[in-house]
Amino acid sequence: DIAYNDTTSGANILVNGTSADVTGLEMQAFARVTDWLRLRASGMWLDSSYNSDVLSAGSVAVLHTDGKRLAGAPELVIAAGADIDFNSDLSLSVDVMHNGGYYFDAENLIGTGGADASSYTTLDVSLAYQPQNAPYAVRVFATNATDEKYFNSGLSASGILRSALAAPPALYGVSLSLRY
Repeated sequence: DIAYNDTTSGANILVNGTSADVTGLEMQAFARVTDWLRLRASGMWLDSSYNSDVLSAGSVAVLHTDGKRLAGAPELVIAAGADIDFNSDLSLSVDVMHNGGYYFDAENLIGTGGADASSYTTLDVSLAYQPQNAPYAVRVFATNATDEKYFNSGLSASGILRSALAAPPALYGVSLSLRY
């Protein structure tokens, strides 16, 4: 099924979709290199496309989907991370993720780059201090530390109007946890 917004009626319309071809490969790997170092990696490659246009129930007679990538389907995603225990009290976690970009709609009108499916890469870092037998823990963190600009949702209405919601910017913070 394919959902879209009709600009004439303002209605959200769900139509029976077309068939699609999807081929892909996914992998995950985890390694405990030493007592103090753990590594992880994952990847996905996806080739997807709709096989024909779709007849619509709204003011637009046809959704032009033939040969377009499936909505929400990136071609490539690669992630890697590491956890490092400096001692029993202090640990560092680093995660990087590259997404090849994807479209939010079946007609491929709006994507992670706005009008296209631009790729993006994010970096998350966390440094935690948790003394053994202490009732507290402190963590300093950064999500999207490089302040990568991309969109994480979007809406296309009848192929005319387009809007996108920006992904959260870099976020830096400190958290304090107490156990009782």
